[in-house]
Amino acid sequence: MSDGMNYAPKGEANAVVGPGEFVFSVIGLDHGHINGQTNGLLEAGATLKSVWDPDPEKLASFKAAYDQVTIASCKEEVLEDDEVKLIAAAAIPCDRGPLGCEVMKHGKD
Repeated sequence: MSDGMNYAPKGEANAVVGPGEFVFSVIGLDHGHINGQTNGLLEAGATLKSVWDPDPEKLASFKAAYDQVTIASCKEEVLEDDEVKLIAAAAIPCDRGPLGCEVMKHGKD
């Protein structure tokens, strides 16, 4: 709790969707809140499919926390995946708007 940037609460699972029914991916690992977003989606029953970030160290850390995730080869691989319904993101602030627009153009918001 002393590190607000990396605060990522975990709650009890309260699935509102079944396995594979709501698939999400992650782009942008610049802020630790992505872990709280990911935890909340998993607790709701969503299925984590893939992650992409240009930083291999951040990818390795995320993969260590969420071993079921696949590391995508590029951002477009995540954006163009028809199975993915939502993209969660925690990019640096100046990149959030443009990324949000890309995500919306691909219908994953």
